[in-house]
Amino acid sequence: THHLNVLDFQRDIRTCPKPVIASVAGWAVGGGHVLHMMCDLTIAADNAQFGQTGPKVGSFDGGWGASYMARIVGQKKAREIWFLCRFYNAQEALDMGLVNTVVPLEDLEKETVRWCREVLQHSPMALRCL
Repeated sequence: THHLNVLDFQRDIRTCPKPVIASVAGWAVGGGHVLHMMCDLTIAADNAQFGQTGPKVGSFDGGWGASYMARIVGQKKAREIWFLCRFYNAQEALDMGLVNTVVPLEDLEKETVRWCREVLQHSPMALRCL
């Protein structure tokens, strides 16, 4: 049997010819935090929490997470997130550019579907080239 490793999975998300939209409710920590960053867009519920914990337990990112995070939030902020292992609420994540929007938890699914439908109105070929 074929096993999909983390690098393959992250590469598949980043190279998918269609936009990949993350919908985050609750905790997105460690691998879940990296997973939403690999997606093209992230919609967060107002109860979402983001962060890294690996260095607290002797673990590190074995994929693209560290370098990709730095591209999103900048080198200094990425190092803060990795080195201090703090948690950031949805508004803080929005302020640093980790997510695209924050909505009330009860509206998360509806808003995610709305974004998907809006994306579907555009040229698939043009989106693929982005």
